[in-house]
Amino acid sequence: MTKELGKPIFLKNTCSAKEQLIALKALDLEDKLNTEGQKLLRDNIRNSELGIEGEDNIAFQLKNSYMPMYILRDVYLEDDETKTHGQIDFLVFTRKLCFVVESKYVTGKVSIDRKARFIRIEKSALKGCESPVAQNQRHIDLIRQIRKGNESFKEIYSSVIVFSNYEMVLDDTEAPDEVGKIVIRVDELIRYIKDLYEKNEEWELSDEQLKDWAESFQHLHRNRKEDYSGIYRKYFLETESGDAVSETIAPDAPVKEPETYELYKALKEYREKRIKTANQENKKLVVYAPEAINELMNVMPATMDELSSVKWFPGNGVVFKECGEDVLAIISQYREGEK
Repeated sequence: MTKELGKPIFLKNTCSAKEQLIALKALDLEDKLNTEGQKLLRDNIRNSELGIEGEDNIAFQLKNSYMPMYILRDVYLEDDETKTHGQIDFLVFTRKLCFVVESKYVTGKVSIDRKARFIRIEKSALKGCESPVAQNQRHIDLIRQIRKGNESFKEIYSSVIVFSNYEMVLDDTEAPDEVGKIVIRVDELIRYIKDLYEKNEEWELSDEQLKDWAESFQHLHRNRKEDYSGIYRKYFLETESGDAVSETIAPDAPVKEPETYELYKALKEYREKRIKTANQENKKLVVYAPEAINELMNVMPATMDELSSVKWFPGNGVVFKECGEDVLAIISQYREGEK
């Protein structure tokens, strides 16, 4: 049993929020939504960007802690027995205890009153919000339920709420002790972990035990299927035919980073060009939905007959007739042996 690990290691550093952000931007929905829908989309994109920034701030602190630890980011757990589930921002495994980290990115000021209520103060407006303490306690309860009977040693889970915006102001002067001591700013995180670690009198795990503990949760993580466009359907504008413009990404379609896929970019740019032309010439929009791009990249059709097998290009459809040859020409440039 060794104790040679001397640095933090991320076993999982991916973030579903980044995939969601990529998906939302790839949908190109804004010019298809009414005013209310456009505002909702912009707000959701901005909130995703801020949430990612906050989690990145926490990841930076952990990466530069110089502590022996294993870290899992964005862990989704489900308990089959109770049918409960939860998304945990970070699990930080140290030799003595695991820190269950809830990230909160807020602007302005947050106060905690004597009754442990969280109050946001932004531009002189007061807004109540759900207690992140209660939220994170549900995560710990879920962990204990899932791990029930599986512990090979005394597992200790410690909740910590991290306000991850460096510029926010946290006022916890009136907070109850049991709340105030676990709510911190991101720049206090490593000191908090080290202090609690030193005060804990449990024996230290070996490198092998620590890694096994962390990896057991890595295996428990479940990938979720998301329909990122579902909440926008009721805001779609109508086409000249009276049908609502339907823009979705299939829940099980792979989300690809557009900048790293030349074919993706080419098909996306062709689609954008048709949208722009239709708007400028005040013509009915005829173009494939964004999720069709992933399917085209999977099938890579070489003929019109093969193209007609793609869900969004039925052989008797107007999109097939007006876009088909152009799409095949684009794909042919990126097919192996033809580029």
